[in-house]
Amino acid sequence: MDIVASLANPSGASIRLHHGTDKTSATDIATKGVDRLKASVYGAAGEFWATIDMSAAEIFAQVNPASGTPAIFSFELLDTVLKMMLSSSPPQAQLHVQLQAIEFRPNSFQKLNSSMTGREVRSL
Repeated sequence: MDIVASLANPSGASIRLHHGTDKTSATDIATKGVDRLKASVYGAAGEFWATIDMSAAEIFAQVNPASGTPAIFSFELLDTVLKMMLSSSPPQAQLHVQLQAIEFRPNSFQKLNSSMTGREVRSL
């Protein structure tokens, strides 16, 4: 799936995204949502990254700075919600086309947490 094509004409379809991390963090995100303070421990601005590319998420899980058992946190987000986050002012998220990834900024976390469905944690 090409994320740019999905966002060109949003239809209310779900986009499956993946975040590589450690099992403890993945479980925490799945149960409590993305938290700015916890995200800022490893990301200078407290951003949260997710990709449609499972292989890329697996690489990030293997090299994550939190150590622990590598894991993937996966979730679904409606393309209409993601498009709104990308086009809001100020932007709540940024699309990184080459990476097929989304950088969710802290001002998106409330909407992101309330909009995520199909939350799943998988250890590697």
